[in-house]
Amino acid sequence: MLNSYYSSSIEDFLRTTSEEIIGKITIENRFDSTFYQNVAWKEEIDILKKSLFGLSGYIFFEFSIPRMGKRVDVILIIKDLIFVLEFKVGQNRFLYYDIEQVWDYALDLKNFHKPSHTTFVVPVLVATEAEYLDPIITTKNHNDNLAYPVKTNSKGIRDVILKTIDFFHESNTNILGEDYAAGAYHPTPTIIEAAISLYNNHTVKEITRGDAGAINLTSTTNSIAEIIEKSKFNKKKSICFVTGVPG
Repeated sequence: MLNSYYSSSIEDFLRTTSEEIIGKITIENRFDSTFYQNVAWKEEIDILKKSLFGLSGYIFFEFSIPRMGKRVDVILIIKDLIFVLEFKVGQNRFLYYDIEQVWDYALDLKNFHKPSHTTFVVPVLVATEAEYLDPIITTKNHNDNLAYPVKTNSKGIRDVILKTIDFFHESNTNILGEDYAAGAYHPTPTIIEAAISLYNNHTVKEITRGDAGAINLTSTTNSIAEIIEKSKFNKKKSICFVTGVPG
């Protein structure tokens, strides 16, 4: 189960004072929160209170991404849409690194978090002091219901939400916050973990000896080249595992 420092329905969030919310976040935070961190949380909360009025759904602060060892600033669930919000409080530019950060969070959830597999996931970078940009909602060409990062400022979050709802043609499906947080999270293994798994039932002798003659090498490279061409033609992803010397 993925955890967060604060979670509630949007309705309860709007009724709860900023001080109470910060208090709950601070209690759940295992590390000492700094004055500047509390100020950032306060501004994020105030911005969201102004942006979410009249909307229903769920909200999470500091939502865990175990594989990355990071936390998303805010996750919003509205109907069947998942908004991944990364705040840059006081920042007046949309930096490439920050766009990549929120994009990585969304990709991780989409690929490894089961409830996110079949839902629309929208990464949003909020540079609070940046110039307002009209939200542009676009999706990848893999038909995986993942939007490209959207850039906005402190006043544009509501526009992003409403425009996204229109873009994805509002459905009658509602995702429950409890079910989303409790969903299975299965990240792919690291290279070390994969190697251990592959050779778990092999002896040291089998690991150290992996001859590959010219015929085998040619056959291997030809097979991989064929897989690559098919993947390009069908616009699909493929994973190749090569053992022995070619690997």
